[in-house]
Amino acid sequence: MRQQGGRTFIDELNALRVEELTSGHFEILLGKVSTDTSNEFSIEKALRIYPTNDHVARHNEKILQSFEDKGTVIYTIKAQDQLIDAKRNLGNKDLPNDMNKTGGLPKVLKIFVGAKVMLRSNIDVSKGLVNGNMGFYYRNDLAKFSEGPNIC
Repeated sequence: MRQQGGRTFIDELNALRVEELTSGHFEILLGKVSTDTSNEFSIEKALRIYPTNDHVARHNEKILQSFEDKGTVIYTIKAQDQLIDAKRNLGNKDLPNDMNKTGGLPKVLKIFVGAKVMLRSNIDVSKGLVNGNMGFYYRNDLAKFSEGPNIC
């Protein structure tokens, strides 16, 4: 998606990313705005573009809240800092909250079956598991990794 539409769209996204939108950029982006909130444009499905991770986090919290309000089971997974040889196991208490200092991984991940997910780094390029790829989580084997589902 991010490279569709040629150079103009790429320029728009780059200007948005670095918060340097001009009135010309803004006019083009406003032409792409849709007020349709049904089907593929519903809150949980539509692609949204934000300039900072904080904006994304606020949107994600709204999505989680909308699913919690519907009674969806939300799984909470806490990250742990641990060496393979187990000489150091910091658990979750000393992990930084800044995802830029944890390889892009959050200290606490909340997820549910049907959640939209996006890879934030390349995992296996030969298999297409690359930064920016998106999909939906449909497998329910999180119970063994989480502290148990939070049923809201």
